[in-house]
Amino acid sequence: MTDRPLLPFGSWPSPITIEMAVASSLSLREVRLDGEDVYWTEGRPAEGGRQVIVRWNERDGLVDITPPPFNARTMAHEYGGGWYAVDQGTVYFVNLDDGRIYRQRRDDAPEPLTGEGPYRHGDLVVDRRRNRLLCVREDMSAVAGFVPGGVADGQRVPEPQDLLVAVDLATSAVHVLASGYDFYSTPRPSPDGKHLAWLSWRHPNMPWDSTELQIASVAADGRLADERVVAGGGEESVVQPEWAPDGSLVFASDRTGWWNLYRLTSPAASDRAQIIPLAPMEAEFAAPQWVFGMSWFGIAPDGTIVAASDNKARDELWMIPVRGAPEKLAVPDEVIDS
Repeated sequence: MTDRPLLPFGSWPSPITIEMAVASSLSLREVRLDGEDVYWTEGRPAEGGRQVIVRWNERDGLVDITPPPFNARTMAHEYGGGWYAVDQGTVYFVNLDDGRIYRQRRDDAPEPLTGEGPYRHGDLVVDRRRNRLLCVREDMSAVAGFVPGGVADGQRVPEPQDLLVAVDLATSAVHVLASGYDFYSTPRPSPDGKHLAWLSWRHPNMPWDSTELQIASVAADGRLADERVVAGGGEESVVQPEWAPDGSLVFASDRTGWWNLYRLTSPAASDRAQIIPLAPMEAEFAAPQWVFGMSWFGIAPDGTIVAASDNKARDELWMIPVRGAPEKLAVPDEVIDS
């Protein structure tokens, strides 16, 4: 019998390296559609975990969009997500190293859109009608240079300031649209450009505890007016508000104890607005909003909703027409995401 050396716990030699363990664990996230092009991001362990935006179409096949050393990633809200948007062939993304938003026109190199500063950005979405980019900006000025343990008893640790902002695509000017809440997410301009919907919440809530769905009118100069909460608050969590072609607002809420889908009719008229449940059932049509950019349903141009659900630990795909009964789609996939 061969004598084996006694070694401290965790120091045993192994032929399996960290590189071998993660080399094939390519992570795919955040699918985007832009005309004939399909985009997504790939987290590549072989490149130090760099997030690369990839484009595919039938003509060109696979094309890497984000050149090294750019890393299309953000640490906004610490968990990140929602780190890019695409519109008519132009990609906008957050670069991890400097926190700036970059614009990359088709087949061109990235160019900075926002200036330098102690900022993190996330949840990017293009507001084409006003030629601007909407996003969450995390101002890190208050925590710059903070040393853990440097707060006296009874004082709060300094925190970043969350803002909902618009970046002018012609001038790069940044305008604050909303402030005052501890957290913001999911800015969504209406199809006619007259309204903006978004989510906000406060400490000590996490986004799966309680969020508020807000709507505001958008003035001619792009500023917001008549802000109001239309759902959420208390013990209700709302996630992923999306505008339907008819001007209604679809969102997921856990008001019944299950994340189901709802439609807010006539959102512009508070006196006529109604919240109507869509496909109510004991299943989860959403999940905790750990990061920006999470998506559990999409809306087709005719208003049909295609949604993923978790029903007794099984993922299902549902089609919910504007009129008529919901239909479960027979798909072979066991895991459905994004």
